[in-house]
Amino acid sequence: MIWPYDDRCRLLGEDVWEFDPAVREHIKLDPADVLTARQAGDLLDPLITPLPAFDDRLLSRPTTIDR
Repeated sequence: MIWPYDDRCRLLGEDVWEFDPAVREHIKLDPADVLTARQAGDLLDPLITPLPAFDDRLLSRPTTIDR
């Protein structure tokens, strides 16, 4: 997989490669062994805090050279 980001480190999307059965094996998991999105959210919610406001001064800007 590839996850491209912009210059402010925000995720732009994802490129998921296709499953090739000649190279990989598909193993079906028991539903009891799978963490659902809701369970993950419940577990992670106490750890997630809002990001601070982005400081535009952190962006790299081209510099001009006077000659």
